[in-house]
Amino acid sequence: MKLDPRRLEVFLAVVEGGSMTDAARELRFSPAAVSQHVSALERQVGAPLLVRHARGVRPTAAGALLARHAAELSGRLRDAERELTDLLRSAGGTVRLGIFASATVGALPAALRHFGAAHPSVSVMVDEREVDVGADLVRRGALDLAIVFDDPAHPTLDRTGLDLAPLGTDPMDVALPEAHPQAGADPVALSALAGERWILASGAACAALVRRRCVEVGFTPDVALTTDDHAAARSLAAAGMGVAVLPRLMGQRDGDGAVIRALDPAPGRAVAVAVAADGSTLPAALALRDAFVATTSLSGSGDPASRARARPRRVAARARSPR
Repeated sequence: MKLDPRRLEVFLAVVEGGSMTDAARELRFSPAAVSQHVSALERQVGAPLLVRHARGVRPTAAGALLARHAAELSGRLRDAERELTDLLRSAGGTVRLGIFASATVGALPAALRHFGAAHPSVSVMVDEREVDVGADLVRRGALDLAIVFDDPAHPTLDRTGLDLAPLGTDPMDVALPEAHPQAGADPVALSALAGERWILASGAACAALVRRRCVEVGFTPDVALTTDDHAAARSLAAAGMGVAVLPRLMGQRDGDGAVIRALDPAPGRAVAVAVAADGSTLPAALALRDAFVATTSLSGSGDPASRARARPRRVAARARSPR
């Protein structure tokens, strides 16, 4: 038995109204059409559903059971309609965001403030992912959008099925101990760090980008360790354990035994927001994408002179301690 939802709706209106006439008025049907729906439902069920009396109708035991389930079904459909309307109008629901570690610190807070002011009822589920994984999850529909990056000189990101909104280029800076011979230079020639030990990000894409730039200027970096904890990388650099490469996106400044210097040439990441290219992205997710575009300032993120003005006065370089 496969019950017809439309007949159930008509039957529920008859039970709730107490008569065929009241149900017809509520549904804007003719009384004859209402009667036909109820009769068809009784034939399908194989049992009487209503008892007629002088003032209208009342349900039989089978009719009362069916009306109860019809009311539950009607309520759930109304809930689904309301939730779907909220989601499509960005008035509620959840947006699933994939993001890499440094963007969580450097881009996410401002974007969420901007987005939350206009969409206070929308929740954002943040899933920290490597860029390739985030892009794939967007393609598969498991994420609504993802913050990704690529090497602009040697693109490797699979863009199939993605619509990318550029956020700009994020240069990589270097963290050095205050006593490092290059601490007074800004920018620091990348080739001048050929003999150093390096602290690189754990993420394969970011580390590969730095390695490519080093190879381009004539050396392969000697990697002491890898970590995605940028605070730890900075502290290790201050302690003389190696030179650490940090995204400018994070807004690092001199202090706590480390100096932050631009590199020349600088490894740079082309950062973007990815959504599905098939037009299936919901308005709330598109609004969050637009919030990242509006609040993430990467393009022309600052020449060395302007960065020097923004940071605290340098500590005078001392003789370098042994590594």
